[in-house]
Amino acid sequence: QPLDDTFAVNDAIDAEHAAKVRKLLDGATRYLLTQRDADGAWSMNYEGQQLYQPALTAMVIKPILADPRFDIDSPVVAEAYDVLLSYQKDNGGIYEMDKGNYSTSLAVMALAPAAAADAQYQPALDKAVGYLRGCQINVGDITPSGDPVEAEHPYQGGVSYGDHNRPDLSNVSMWMQAMHDAGVESDDPAMQNALAFVSRTQNSSETNTMAWAIGGPNDAGMIYAPDDGLGQG
Repeated sequence: QPLDDTFAVNDAIDAEHAAKVRKLLDGATRYLLTQRDADGAWSMNYEGQQLYQPALTAMVIKPILADPRFDIDSPVVAEAYDVLLSYQKDNGGIYEMDKGNYSTSLAVMALAPAAAADAQYQPALDKAVGYLRGCQINVGDITPSGDPVEAEHPYQGGVSYGDHNRPDLSNVSMWMQAMHDAGVESDDPAMQNALAFVSRTQNSSETNTMAWAIGGPNDAGMIYAPDDGLGQG
């Protein structure tokens, strides 16, 4: 689709601001299209290596689809989906080397609108969601230090970059957003367990039973990870 088409004017802003928005969005889209790899995807060049192609491709698909001049059938988008899905593993994850949860979460966010519009993408999305479910740390799992995870363990319900290492808010937020985009309901046990993990990272003595929170400032702030109960705000 030609990039000289104009965006619709949003009634919430006046014509002058709408024109500025159109210009910014058009420039951003043009830039993203100039950064495509030869195969139609996106990656990061680091010391001569092209890295993180599935994660970055998924990240770019989302804003491209937000441009009303593109949809899932646009050649640019269709090619990007083809490359993205070429990374799907037998376990359902969509990643390159590691960081399986992070990359797959991004991929699920990108695949959700495609599956909603075209059923051919649904099996890939379902497999990816199944992989994400397996990334969650649950009761009975063993931490890298050898500790069993019990109901009140700080890790329970959390998600790490992969392999059930220390979970953190960044990975859990990506995971929860992906599950939500894929249609997983908020009352799903996995989502409730993730929410419980998030609650255990908040400085709130009313909702967090961790000792550090009960004796903390009770300012409702969040720590990044429950590594030792102190974390970084």
